[in-house]
Amino acid sequence: MTGEELKTIREAWGMTQEQFGRLFGYTPKSIANLEHNRHDIPNSLILHIESRQRLRNMKKLLENALETIDRSFEG
Repeated sequence: MTGEELKTIREAWGMTQEQFGRLFGYTPKSIANLEHNRHDIPNSLILHIESRQRLRNMKKLLENALETIDRSFEG
């Protein structure tokens, strides 16, 4: 994962560097350094991000399924 990819994920999640860092146990400055490729992104952080993204995807799938079920009862 590159720093640019990390920033893209953070922004897609609608988070500031401070919020993102707090979520994963990093300071805003550390997140900035990672996003600017000043340090390698730790594998542990990548794994946590991937896990969080899978959870976000599952949540969307469940929400869509519930909306479909609700619409089926309306008609």
